[in-house]
Amino acid sequence: MCGRYYTDDDLEESLRSIKEIGDYLKFDSGTGPAREQSERSDHVPGGSGSVIMSAERSGIHDQGPDFRSPAARVGIAAAGNGRIELKNLRWGYPGFRQGARIFNARAETAAEKGMFRRGILGGRVVVPASGFYEWNSRKEKYECRREDGELMFMAGFADEFQMAAGGKDVNSEAAGMEAGGAKKDETESCFVILTTEANRSMKNIHSRMPLILEKEQIRKWIFDWEAAREILKQVPAALETSTPYEQLSLFGSMDQTY
Repeated sequence: MCGRYYTDDDLEESLRSIKEIGDYLKFDSGTGPAREQSERSDHVPGGSGSVIMSAERSGIHDQGPDFRSPAARVGIAAAGNGRIELKNLRWGYPGFRQGARIFNARAETAAEKGMFRRGILGGRVVVPASGFYEWNSRKEKYECRREDGELMFMAGFADEFQMAAGGKDVNSEAAGMEAGGAKKDETESCFVILTTEANRSMKNIHSRMPLILEKEQIRKWIFDWEAAREILKQVPAALETSTPYEQLSLFGSMDQTY
Protein backbone atom coordinates (compact mmCIF):
# COMPACT_ATOMS: atom_id res chain seq x y z
CA MET A 1 0.00 0.00 0.00
CA CYS A 2 0.98 3.65 0.09
CA GLY A 3 -0.39 5.64 3.01
CA ARG A 4 2.19 8.37 3.40
CA TYR A 5 4.60 9.98 0.94
CA TYR A 6 6.83 13.04 0.94
CA THR A 7 8.00 15.76 -1.42
CA ASP A 8 10.96 18.12 -1.20
CA ASP A 9 10.48 21.87 -1.53
CA ASP A 10 12.20 21.97 -4.94
CA LEU A 11 9.43 19.89 -6.57
CA GLU A 12 8.50 22.45 -9.23
CA GLU A 13 12.12 23.11 -10.14
CA SER A 14 12.76 19.37 -10.46
CA LEU A 15 9.73 18.90 -12.72
CA ARG A 16 10.71 21.80 -14.99
CA SER A 17 14.10 20.18 -15.58
CA ILE A 18 12.66 16.90 -16.90
CA LYS A 19 12.73 17.13 -20.67
CA GLU A 20 9.95 14.56 -21.16
CA ILE A 21 7.41 16.84 -19.46
CA GLY A 22 8.99 20.26 -18.84
CA ASP A 23 7.92 21.75 -22.17
CA TYR A 24 4.29 20.64 -21.69
CA LEU A 25 3.82 21.39 -17.99
CA LYS A 26 2.17 24.43 -16.44
CA PHE A 27 1.82 25.10 -12.74
CA ASP A 28 -1.24 25.91 -10.69
CA SER A 29 -0.64 28.98 -8.51
CA GLY A 30 -1.65 26.96 -5.48
CA THR A 31 1.00 24.26 -5.74
CA GLY A 32 4.08 26.19 -4.66
CA PRO A 33 5.55 25.68 -1.20
CA ALA A 34 4.55 28.08 1.56
CA ARG A 35 7.33 30.26 2.96
CA GLU A 36 7.16 28.58 6.33
CA GLN A 37 7.28 25.08 4.82
CA SER A 38 10.17 22.85 5.82
CA GLU A 39 12.47 21.24 3.29
CA ARG A 40 10.31 18.11 3.25
CA SER A 41 6.52 17.89 3.26
CA ASP A 42 4.74 14.71 4.31
CA HIS A 43 1.42 13.92 2.63
CA VAL A 44 -1.29 11.81 4.27
CA PRO A 45 -4.81 10.76 3.19
CA GLY A 46 -7.30 13.56 3.68
CA GLY A 47 -4.65 16.19 3.01
CA SER A 48 -3.70 17.77 -0.29
CA GLY A 49 -1.10 16.65 -2.79
CA SER A 50 0.22 17.92 -6.10
CA VAL A 51 -0.64 15.77 -9.12
CA ILE A 52 0.25 16.00 -12.80
CA MET A 53 -2.90 15.87 -14.92
CA SER A 54 -4.33 16.91 -18.25
CA ALA A 55 -4.72 20.68 -18.66
CA GLU A 56 -7.15 20.31 -21.55
CA ARG A 57 -10.33 20.20 -19.52
CA SER A 58 -11.75 22.34 -16.76
CA GLY A 59 -12.75 19.32 -14.71
CA ILE A 60 -12.29 15.57 -14.47
CA HIS A 61 -14.75 13.69 -16.61
CA ASP A 62 -15.39 10.37 -18.26
CA GLN A 63 -13.77 10.02 -21.68
CA GLY A 64 -16.48 7.66 -22.93
CA PRO A 65 -19.30 5.35 -21.85
CA ASP A 66 -17.17 2.22 -22.10
CA PHE A 67 -13.37 2.10 -21.77
CA ARG A 68 -13.34 -0.97 -24.01
CA SER A 69 -15.09 0.77 -26.91
CA PRO A 70 -13.14 2.03 -29.98
CA ALA A 71 -14.69 5.49 -29.56
CA ALA A 72 -13.40 5.78 -26.02
CA ARG A 73 -9.92 4.59 -26.97
CA VAL A 74 -9.67 7.04 -29.89
CA GLY A 75 -10.90 9.93 -27.73
CA ILE A 76 -8.26 9.31 -25.11
CA ALA A 77 -5.40 8.78 -27.56
CA ALA A 78 -6.33 11.93 -29.49
CA ALA A 79 -5.59 14.03 -26.41
CA GLY A 80 -1.97 12.89 -26.48
CA ASN A 81 -0.64 16.20 -27.85
CA GLY A 82 -2.22 18.16 -25.03
CA ARG A 83 -0.63 20.05 -22.20
CA ILE A 84 -0.34 18.91 -18.62
CA GLU A 85 -0.46 20.84 -15.37
CA LEU A 86 0.47 20.45 -11.74
CA LYS A 87 -2.54 20.91 -9.45
CA ASN A 88 -3.35 20.43 -5.80
CA LEU A 89 -6.07 17.83 -5.16
CA ARG A 90 -7.24 16.08 -2.01
CA TRP A 91 -5.78 12.62 -1.42
CA GLY A 92 -8.45 9.97 -0.98
CA TYR A 93 -11.95 9.28 -2.26
CA PRO A 94 -14.83 9.59 0.23
CA GLY A 95 -14.87 6.50 2.43
CA PHE A 96 -17.71 4.31 3.65
CA ARG A 97 -17.35 5.47 7.25
CA GLN A 98 -17.42 8.89 8.83
CA GLY A 99 -14.12 10.65 8.18
CA ALA A 100 -12.59 7.73 6.28
CA ARG A 101 -10.75 7.93 2.98
CA ILE A 102 -10.08 5.40 0.23
CA PHE A 103 -6.57 6.35 -0.78
CA ASN A 104 -5.26 3.28 -2.67
CA ALA A 105 -6.69 1.11 -5.44
CA ARG A 106 -5.33 -2.18 -6.78
CA ALA A 107 -3.90 -1.88 -10.29
CA GLU A 108 -5.07 -5.39 -11.08
CA THR A 109 -8.78 -4.67 -10.46
CA ALA A 110 -9.37 -0.89 -10.35
CA ALA A 111 -10.80 -0.69 -13.89
CA GLU A 112 -13.42 -3.31 -12.98
CA LYS A 113 -14.82 -1.43 -9.99
CA GLY A 114 -17.68 0.98 -10.48
CA MET A 115 -16.44 3.53 -7.98
CA PHE A 116 -13.10 3.83 -9.83
CA ARG A 117 -14.24 3.42 -13.44
CA ARG A 118 -14.78 7.10 -14.24
CA GLY A 119 -11.49 8.14 -12.69
CA ILE A 120 -9.25 5.51 -14.22
CA LEU A 121 -10.87 6.00 -17.61
CA GLY A 122 -10.91 9.79 -17.85
CA GLY A 123 -9.01 11.17 -14.89
CA ARG A 124 -5.61 9.50 -14.78
CA VAL A 125 -3.00 11.50 -12.89
CA VAL A 126 0.63 11.14 -11.84
CA VAL A 127 1.70 11.81 -8.26
CA PRO A 128 5.30 13.09 -8.03
CA ALA A 129 7.16 12.24 -4.83
CA SER A 130 10.66 12.21 -3.45
CA GLY A 131 9.77 8.95 -1.71
CA PHE A 132 7.19 7.23 0.46
CA TYR A 133 6.98 5.46 3.81
CA GLU A 134 5.91 1.91 4.48
CA TRP A 135 5.48 -0.12 7.65
CA ASN A 136 6.15 -3.83 8.04
CA SER A 137 4.13 -6.29 10.12
CA ARG A 138 6.00 -5.19 13.27
CA LYS A 139 4.95 -1.56 12.65
CA GLU A 140 8.53 -0.61 11.79
CA LYS A 141 8.73 2.37 9.46
CA TYR A 142 10.78 2.31 6.24
CA GLU A 143 11.65 5.13 3.88
CA CYS A 144 11.50 4.09 0.21
CA ARG A 145 13.17 5.97 -2.65
CA ARG A 146 14.35 5.41 -6.18
CA GLU A 147 17.83 3.91 -6.30
CA ASP A 148 18.99 6.65 -8.70
CA GLY A 149 17.80 9.40 -6.35
CA GLU A 150 15.47 10.91 -8.96
CA LEU A 151 11.85 11.90 -8.48
CA MET A 152 9.35 9.08 -8.15
CA PHE A 153 6.17 9.15 -10.23
CA MET A 154 3.24 7.16 -8.85
CA ALA A 155 0.29 6.25 -11.08
CA GLY A 156 -3.11 7.37 -9.89
CA PHE A 157 -6.46 8.72 -10.96
CA ALA A 158 -8.93 11.32 -9.77
CA ASP A 159 -12.62 12.16 -9.81
CA GLU A 160 -14.90 14.95 -8.67
CA PHE A 161 -17.31 14.65 -5.76
CA GLN A 162 -20.33 16.84 -5.04
CA MET A 163 -20.19 18.49 -1.65
CA ALA A 164 -23.24 19.33 0.44
CA ALA A 165 -23.52 21.98 3.13
CA GLY A 166 -21.07 21.39 5.97
CA GLY A 167 -18.46 19.81 3.71
CA LYS A 168 -20.04 16.35 3.51
CA ASP A 169 -19.90 14.34 0.33
CA VAL A 170 -23.26 13.49 -1.20
CA ASN A 171 -21.99 11.01 -3.76
CA SER A 172 -20.84 8.12 -1.59
CA GLU A 173 -23.32 5.78 0.03
CA ALA A 174 -21.94 6.66 3.43
CA ALA A 175 -21.92 10.42 2.77
CA GLY A 176 -19.28 10.63 5.44
CA MET A 177 -16.39 12.69 4.07
CA GLU A 178 -15.43 15.84 5.90
CA ALA A 179 -14.01 18.25 3.33
CA GLY A 180 -13.05 21.20 5.47
CA GLY A 181 -15.12 24.19 4.46
CA ALA A 182 -16.55 23.16 1.10
CA LYS A 183 -19.67 25.19 0.31
CA LYS A 184 -22.99 23.83 -0.80
CA ASP A 185 -23.09 22.63 -4.41
CA GLU A 186 -19.30 22.80 -4.73
CA THR A 187 -17.26 19.93 -6.13
CA GLU A 188 -13.98 18.66 -4.83
CA SER A 189 -11.40 16.73 -6.85
CA CYS A 190 -9.86 13.76 -5.05
CA PHE A 191 -7.17 11.33 -6.16
CA VAL A 192 -6.19 7.75 -5.41
CA ILE A 193 -2.76 6.12 -5.76
CA LEU A 194 -2.60 2.75 -7.51
CA THR A 195 -0.73 -0.12 -5.91
CA THR A 196 0.60 -3.37 -7.32
CA GLU A 197 2.32 -6.49 -6.05
CA ALA A 198 5.56 -5.67 -4.27
CA ASN A 199 8.76 -6.28 -6.23
CA ARG A 200 11.88 -7.91 -4.81
CA SER A 201 13.10 -4.72 -3.16
CA MET A 202 9.84 -4.32 -1.17
CA LYS A 203 8.58 -7.85 -0.45
CA ASN A 204 10.32 -8.10 2.92
CA ILE A 205 8.49 -4.96 4.05
CA HIS A 206 5.00 -5.19 2.57
CA SER A 207 3.11 -7.24 -0.02
CA ARG A 208 1.99 -4.12 -1.94
CA MET A 209 3.72 -1.02 -3.30
CA PRO A 210 2.80 2.00 -5.47
CA LEU A 211 2.62 1.51 -9.22
CA ILE A 212 5.66 3.56 -10.20
CA LEU A 213 6.09 5.07 -13.67
CA GLU A 214 9.23 6.00 -15.53
CA LYS A 215 9.37 9.65 -16.60
CA GLU A 216 8.87 8.79 -20.26
CA GLN A 217 5.57 7.10 -19.33
CA ILE A 218 3.99 10.14 -17.66
CA ARG A 219 2.14 11.56 -20.67
CA LYS A 220 1.30 8.09 -21.97
CA TRP A 221 -0.34 7.26 -18.64
CA ILE A 222 -2.39 10.46 -18.66
CA PHE A 223 -3.48 10.49 -22.30
CA ASP A 224 -3.28 7.01 -23.84
CA TRP A 225 -5.61 4.35 -22.41
CA GLU A 226 -4.09 1.52 -24.45
CA ALA A 227 -0.65 2.35 -23.08
CA ALA A 228 -2.12 2.76 -19.59
CA ARG A 229 -3.62 -0.72 -19.69
CA GLU A 230 -0.16 -2.16 -20.26
CA ILE A 231 1.37 0.05 -17.57
CA LEU A 232 -1.13 -1.38 -15.08
CA LYS A 233 0.62 -4.75 -15.50
CA GLN A 234 4.20 -3.62 -15.15
CA VAL A 235 6.63 -4.40 -12.33
CA PRO A 236 8.01 -1.18 -10.79
CA ALA A 237 11.72 -0.47 -10.68
CA ALA A 238 13.68 -1.58 -7.63
CA LEU A 239 13.73 0.85 -4.71
CA GLU A 240 16.21 1.74 -2.02
CA THR A 241 14.83 1.34 1.50
CA SER A 242 16.07 2.46 4.90
CA THR A 243 14.72 2.65 8.45
CA PRO A 244 14.57 6.16 9.94
CA TYR A 245 15.23 6.54 13.64
CA GLU A 246 11.75 7.92 14.29
CA GLN A 247 9.00 5.27 14.24
CA LEU A 248 5.53 6.62 13.50
CA SER A 249 2.38 4.61 14.14
CA LEU A 250 -0.06 3.99 11.32
CA PHE A 251 -2.95 6.44 11.05
CA GLY A 252 -6.36 5.45 12.31
CA SER A 253 -9.68 5.74 10.49
CA MET A 254 -8.98 4.97 6.84
CA ASP A 255 -10.65 2.67 4.34
CA GLN A 256 -7.27 2.17 2.66
CA THR A 257 -7.50 0.02 -0.49
CA TYR A 258 -10.33 -1.25 -2.69
